[in-house]
Amino acid sequence: MIGWVLVIAASSLQAQDLVGRHTPPYPDGLALIHASCMSDSPQLGLACGHSVAVLGAPAAAGATPVVRFVIASRRAGMSGDSLRWEIVDALPYPAAGPGRYFQSGSCRLDGVADVQVVAVVNDADPARDRVTDIAWAARLDLPEARFTVLDAARVDCENEAYGL
Repeated sequence: MIGWVLVIAASSLQAQDLVGRHTPPYPDGLALIHASCMSDSPQLGLACGHSVAVLGAPAAAGATPVVRFVIASRRAGMSGDSLRWEIVDALPYPAAGPGRYFQSGSCRLDGVADVQVVAVVNDADPARDRVTDIAWAARLDLPEARFTVLDAARVDCENEAYGL
């Protein structure tokens, strides 16, 4: 019965409900699926001043997690040896269908490399060096740490499966 309560609580959570929360821990029923650091500073100590992460319902062993949100966070200090984050923007994860995955840090906007662009891309042909089948894309505008949703046709990403 408790498991169902957690699923119901997590499913009623909206993206805007996440803004202002400090993590970890994440709200009941959500877990960190993917995260990457971003910075607008060349200083080494500030290399992870911001983060883009994907949250979802954890999956049973061997199953795929149910991805729910894309979040932007600002570093909010330390808790022991762990970084703490303040969520400053959140979007629902786009309904992109099977065979797609989240990618960050290796995309281009209008042909220009932009590490602040994130995308949901098609599981690409390993013979091509770039992925142009983009289901959704956004840019994390720094230092505000706010998302701007982009026209996916303007984005391509490095094919992480290239040559495999």
